Amino acid sequence: MNFIAAREEKSIKNTSSILPHVRLDTFDVLKGVAIICVAVFHDIEGFIHAGSTPKSSLIGYLCGCAYDFHVQMFFIIAGYFCFTKARSWKYQINRFVCLYWAYLLWGTISIVLSSTSKASNEAHSLQELRTVFIVPVFGTWFLLTLILCTVGMYFIRAKWHFAAAVILCVVVEVFFRLPFGFCYWFPFMLLGAYLKDVDRLPPLRGSYFIFSCMLAVVGVALAQRYSISIRDWRFFWSNLAACYAVFYLCAKLKSAKTISFFASCGMASMPIYLAHSIVAAAVRAGLHKAGRWFPGSVSIVVAIICSICIPWLLFRLTKRLKIDKVVGFSSFALLK
Repeated sequence: MNFIAAREEKSIKNTSSILPHVRLDTFDVLKGVAIICVAVFHDIEGFIHAGSTPKSSLIGYLCGCAYDFHVQMFFIIAGYFCFTKARSWKYQINRFVCLYWAYLLWGTISIVLSSTSKASNEAHSLQELRTVFIVPVFGTWFLLTLILCTVGMYFIRAKWHFAAAVILCVVVEVFFRLPFGFCYWFPFMLLGAYLKDVDRLPPLRGSYFIFSCMLAVVGVALAQRYSISIRDWRFFWSNLAACYAVFYLCAKLKSAKTISFFASCGMASMPIYLAHSIVAAAVRAGLHKAGRWFPGSVSIVVAIICSICIPWLLFRLTKRLKIDKVVGFSSFALLK
């Protein structure tokens, strides 16, 4: 369709001209904030699961706040950048191969390490290697869902398809449950694609930010009160509000060092996502042997820092050695 081709011709500078106060690296900053939240709360849950620290209502609420936006933000960003490419069957194949290879490789590594040591947030058996091809372990479900959502973007050919797809996803999510939560996550990817199609980012207004924060706080509180997952179609409004609030904060950052830090983490979001739980579990097991020298709170902080920094360093090292694509840290083009 012409409207898609027209969008392909516009560069990211056009978006900057529409919203000059939004930095071009805002997306990397957003990914950095999101992946740090993923690592932090996965690591904390790992300590709780291992019995190293008790779960409190405060930790539960903070986890709910993070789960209100972090993975949702990744799907929005993915939709924004893949929309104009998703109609290409070569892009679909390349995307599938890259994501599935990363899923298969790191899913296998997680199972092997979990079955032979404590370097995992979950207990797994080597027998699960027989089903790892289609049954995700721990956080690797994200990659399979992203593959399905990318395929779904192939069928978005006209503007009215956006609304139709969202309505269909909500209806199916209410009455059925498709594998990997496709109907819950796909609307977020559609939102990103829609922003790309109209070539606009959300307006940065303080009143919108305050209102979004209020909605997100209420949403998390309600989810906690009634023991409902914040990743439920009934809390779409809270998820979107939280995503906008985080977008606003990231776009308003002024410190160059802060922007550089989050953007750097954002560019390494895939390595951090793939390796953070393994690193954190290994650090947790190692510190546990140190006993009284590392109380629970200190161990958590050390594990979180390591789970972010070590994958980041691995990414830099594999880039230098030019094996980042082999280990699933970077995408590659099987077909050109």
